[in-house]
Amino acid sequence: MPATPNPSARRPGKRLHKSNALAANAPDTDDTTVKQLIINADDLGIGESANRAIRDAYVDGVLTSASLMALGPAFEHAVETVVKPLPKLGVGLHLCLTSGRCVAAPEKVKRLTDDGGLLCRGFGALMRLSKTADGSHEIERELDAQFQRILEAGVSIDHVNSHRHVHMIPAIFAVVVRLARRYDCPAIRISDERIGGRAGLVRPRNLTVTFVNAPKKLVLGHFSRRARKLADGLRTCDRTFGILGSGNMDLAALSDVVATVADGASEIITHPGEENNTLSSELSPGDRAFWNAPARFSEFQALLDARLRQQIERHGVQLARYADIGHWNENEFPRDQLPHYDGHPQRVNRQSSSSSCNTREQT
Repeated sequence: MPATPNPSARRPGKRLHKSNALAANAPDTDDTTVKQLIINADDLGIGESANRAIRDAYVDGVLTSASLMALGPAFEHAVETVVKPLPKLGVGLHLCLTSGRCVAAPEKVKRLTDDGGLLCRGFGALMRLSKTADGSHEIERELDAQFQRILEAGVSIDHVNSHRHVHMIPAIFAVVVRLARRYDCPAIRISDERIGGRAGLVRPRNLTVTFVNAPKKLVLGHFSRRARKLADGLRTCDRTFGILGSGNMDLAALSDVVATVADGASEIITHPGEENNTLSSELSPGDRAFWNAPARFSEFQALLDARLRQQIERHGVQLARYADIGHWNENEFPRDQLPHYDGHPQRVNRQSSSSSCNTREQT
C-alpha cells in the first residue's frame, strides 16, 4: 500500500517558520526564515574514485548529501566506505535508465537495454517509451528494482533523483512519485534552475557550458511546473542549481550560487572526483568521458576550499540535507546544531556566525 503523504512535508515556495516551542526560546529577532542549502554529489557508486572524493568532500568540506546509484559498478564499495561510516550524510537514490547494467532481470526490460543487458536509451527515447504501455511497465519494473536494491543494502533513503534528470519526464515522474511513497522515501528533486542574479553564467569562460546546457534547462523547467503538483506530500527544494553549469561547478560557480541563495531550501548539484577516475566499460561512453574530465577534480577541490566555507558563513546560509528541510523542532534540531553534523566542527553554522547514451553532458 502506498505510504500516507507526510503532512509536515514542505510545499514549494513556503518560508520555513519556526515551531512555537522554538520561537518561545529564541532570541527576539525577526529571523523567521532560513536559507537552507543542500550541497549534493550525484553518482555515488559510479566508481571507487568518485566514492573516495564524495567521502572526503563530506568529511573535510561542505558537502552535505549524496545520491547513490543502485546499478553503480562501485555500489557495494560506496555502501561500505561511505554510507555506513557516515550515518549523518544525507543519502538518496540516484535512479538511472541511461547507462550501466540493469538491476531488473534483462528479459523483463528488453526495451530499455541492448543485447547485453546494458541500459542505453537517451532522454528522448525514454520520453517516447514512457508514453507506451509496455515501455512504461518496463521503466517501472527497472526503477522498482533499483529502489529495492538500495533498501536491501540497508540504506535509509533521504531523497530520490536521477541520472540525466530522466525522472523529470512527466510519465516517469509519476512512476517515481508512486515508488517514493511506496518505499517511504520522503523527498524528491525538482530539476528547476532559475538564473536569478548569477552573472557568472554569462562570463566568457562559462558561456560554452551555459549554452550547451540551456536547452536542457528549458525542458526541465517546463516539466517542473507539473512535477511540483504531482510531488505534493513529498519534500522538495524551492530551487536547484547545477543544471546550466552541469559539469563545471567549480569554486567560482559555487560561490556565485551561494551569493544568490534566497530564503527557503535550495540544492546545488555537484560531481566531485579525483584527478584520475577509471570507470567500468559497462557505463556509457558519455559517462566515462564526463568522469575523465579535469572538472571532476576542480569540483572536488572547490568543495574543500576554505573560501567557499567562508562565503557560506558570510551570506548566512545554513547547510542542510533533504531530511532537514523545514525542520525547526527544538528537540530534534537545536538552534546551535542545525543540521546535525556531530564530529564535523569545520561545518558552517548560521547561528554561531550571526539526449543519447553517448552524449558528453552529465546531469
